[in-house]
Amino acid sequence: MSVISVADMPADVQTKSGDYSFKAIVIFCSMGLLASVSLMAQGVDLSAGLM
Repeated sequence: MSVISVADMPADVQTKSGDYSFKAIVIFCSMGLLASVSLMAQGVDLSAGLM
């Protein structure tokens, strides 16, 4: 066995895993809302044609 394989890795090298699904959903929805408001402000009709 080589010395490199026996050496311990420091704790800060390990990656921290987190759950970013809620943050991704919030960002996705807010970007969609921003795009819709921007289009409506320019006069684009976003209705589904139900009326």
